[in-house]
Amino acid sequence: MPYTADGSASQRINVAHAPLHVVESLRVTVEKEVTLTHGSYSGCSDSLEETSVTSIVKVQQGDTVFEADTDYRKVGDKIDWSPLGNEPATGSTYKATIQYITAQEPLERDCDGFSVVNGVAGSTILVTYQQALPRLDRLCITQDGAFTWIKGV
Repeated sequence: MPYTADGSASQRINVAHAPLHVVESLRVTVEKEVTLTHGSYSGCSDSLEETSVTSIVKVQQGDTVFEADTDYRKVGDKIDWSPLGNEPATGSTYKATIQYITAQEPLERDCDGFSVVNGVAGSTILVTYQQALPRLDRLCITQDGAFTWIKGV
């Protein structure tokens, strides 16, 4: 089931079909800054450690901020420097701010939901969970007038 991240450090997710039994899968889009070393020739691609990169927010070396599509492109999980714009010197380091999808463990889980951390505002949080089906017991009166519990399924 999809939910929308509000961008807070910790966000409460209340499931649509409580009570919650188990969270099978939780995928959240988060943001982080990484340091990369530019390749050994001009126009090469630099690989990102994360393979589920959804966007590159910013690429910067010192005071120079590189422009998407003019200087670089996101191609899969790489920063491609093949456009004819500016690029870092070969072998030098630079910083990139990326957004990527990662698996998280639900925090503060209870029967109504759980919390996630550091979701990017406006991004989709994907949750797969099982709903608990509560057992319904019955309190009955026997033919002798005594009370007895009959356990449900």
